[in-house]
Amino acid sequence: MPELDCFLGYRIFWCFIYADDIIILLPTLCGLQEMLNVCTRYSHSHDIVFNTKKSVYTTVGKKHIM
Repeated sequence: MPELDCFLGYRIFWCFIYADDIIILLPTLCGLQEMLNVCTRYSHSHDIVFNTKKSVYTTVGKKHIM
């Protein structure tokens, strides 16, 4: 899935996790939405609740349309 590949040097990263924080990195908004869908399905099946009041997003670079 090339839209889910986010390279840092020669390594592929999708997320960074520290304590109870998650940073999701994707090169496209469509890829980000797909990863959020994965997180949603995982949270439902494992009784995990994400705090949407503390959730934010930012984009860098060209404007992308979903």
